[in-house]
Amino acid sequence: MNGPLYLTSSTAQVADVLTKDVGPGAYRVALITTGAEVEKEKGWLHADLAALQALPGWDTFEYTISGKTSTELREDLKNLDILYVAGGNVLYLLQQMQQSGLIPFAQEHVRAGKIYIGQSAGAIVAAPEISAAHRSDMEAHAPNIEGYAALNLVPFIVLPHWGSERSRAIYFTERLPRAYSEDCTPIPLNDYQYIVVKGDTFRIVDARNAPATIGA
Repeated sequence: MNGPLYLTSSTAQVADVLTKDVGPGAYRVALITTGAEVEKEKGWLHADLAALQALPGWDTFEYTISGKTSTELREDLKNLDILYVAGGNVLYLLQQMQQSGLIPFAQEHVRAGKIYIGQSAGAIVAAPEISAAHRSDMEAHAPNIEGYAALNLVPFIVLPHWGSERSRAIYFTERLPRAYSEDCTPIPLNDYQYIVVKGDTFRIVDARNAPATIGA
């Protein structure tokens, strides 16, 4: 895969530093909000999108892949510079990705050297498969999911919101037992960190202590 890719837990917490890493320019940006469609509380989504929509040179538009055919998706997202996939219910998101054809589209997008940004669930689905991120409380919204194979853009799986109190129970009861395997390469990220993937290398950036000159 080419990329680059930027994978984060919380876009609003890292946007200033992450976008310096992306670099200045005029970008056409699709904000895929599908994962949040089944979430009751969406304050985090509004904060994340507002951080991106305020960026100079970023021509953003919100988009859902739910109910879209592959043909419709490719027409709507043509001439895209940045594919941004927001968080939410990761099982529901993957189900809609499977049904809409977003998986091959995103893979082609990255192979063409274009930018992928994934937040929380959008970061998780960059993995080869997402069984380590399974949550039983999300199953009801994804009755037609066809396995856990995902985008396969990176050789690891992001575990977002690491260290946050709201995620403690789900990690200790479900995600860590599933991730404890020689076949799984988990990378935990707190809400102030993001991963930059370029070619075969990646690095973790903590926005709280990143140098002001990053991306220069």
